[in-house]
Amino acid sequence: MENKKYSILLICTNGIPSHIIRFIRNLKKTNPSVCITLFSKRSKEWFPEELDFYLDDFIQLKKYTGWPHRLWIFRGLFDYFAMVKQFKELARTLHYDIVNIHFPQYYLDSVMPAIRRMSNCIIVSPWGSDVLRVADKEKKRLRRVIKKSDYITVGSNGLFGKVLCQEMKIDEEKFHPLAWGSETIDYINGHLSEISTEEAKESLGLSGRYLITCGYNAFESQKHETIINAINDKRNSLPDNMTLMFPVTYGTAVDSIDKKYIGRLKVLCEDLNLSAVFYENYLSLPDTFLLRRATDMFIHIQPTDGGNSSLQEYVLCGAKVVHGAWIHYNYLEQFKPLFYFPVIDLNELGDVIVDAYRSEPIRIPEQVIASISNRGWKAKMMLWNDFFVSCLKG
Repeated sequence: MENKKYSILLICTNGIPSHIIRFIRNLKKTNPSVCITLFSKRSKEWFPEELDFYLDDFIQLKKYTGWPHRLWIFRGLFDYFAMVKQFKELARTLHYDIVNIHFPQYYLDSVMPAIRRMSNCIIVSPWGSDVLRVADKEKKRLRRVIKKSDYITVGSNGLFGKVLCQEMKIDEEKFHPLAWGSETIDYINGHLSEISTEEAKESLGLSGRYLITCGYNAFESQKHETIINAINDKRNSLPDNMTLMFPVTYGTAVDSIDKKYIGRLKVLCEDLNLSAVFYENYLSLPDTFLLRRATDMFIHIQPTDGGNSSLQEYVLCGAKVVHGAWIHYNYLEQFKPLFYFPVIDLNELGDVIVDAYRSEPIRIPEQVIASISNRGWKAKMMLWNDFFVSCLKG
């Protein structure tokens, strides 16, 4: 790894802010010489103060502020023109070695010429739903954003790659796979042997309970209600000391709709007399580790996924994993037996949960454990930094 100095503009107008914060923190730790600028639609005050330690500059997406109240229906159009104007102005005064667009959005299509003038190299880094769940009417413009870049940090053989190659017709020469890392995996690697599952339960105040964790965020795509109803249907075949855990620490802070959704889940559990704990506030790394370590069973059945680290963290901590078989992790599934209990059809979810509960823990192949252990940010960010250095001109 070469810690060569370079400047990089990270554009992240959508997506979960905590993810880009972790990316910035680990990039700066890996290469202290890098000069990082973040472009965000959020104000600087929204981010934690620690970000100042890692950032060299911060740029907020401008919105149109002069529109009369009676013209509020045109707000989106006015904001769009304000964004285009802002990028044109930035392109006249700023230049970076690299522009890295995270969670790419279709509306950036109009400012890609300005971004090109701002940089020698444009790299697009999709996270998951930005590509896998993009609306058909927006897909053509998102495709142009990607085609106007130099590289895209996904592999051509995975789910991302197939969508990009087959549906968006992106040339394979643009693909340069770089995996997302996990600070939690780094923490687990250093602390797993220090605390048992029962000790973790005791730390959470849930000693003696059988803990089933349902999804890993607050979005409806996690299908929490489907999980709750499946468990309720089979509750006579599941332990009496069962408690459901819902990590809903993001997806709630900026959207009141999600808060209402969480309230609905709480009411459903209460009506069914199911013991449940909801984690709604930010969890520190130690607390996140305790949640993973205390879990007996983790259920993950969202429709699509770009390779989330949460599932792998539960595997590393010894939980039984019930997972939708429609989502594949080829780099892990090449080893047998499978590291999870597969759900082929959601109508069979309850039966799979019962089978997983009654079954002995899966003997996870050593290669799977090794692969997951190497997916912490300490290992992965070195590859990102090496790639960024390789993109420098001269």
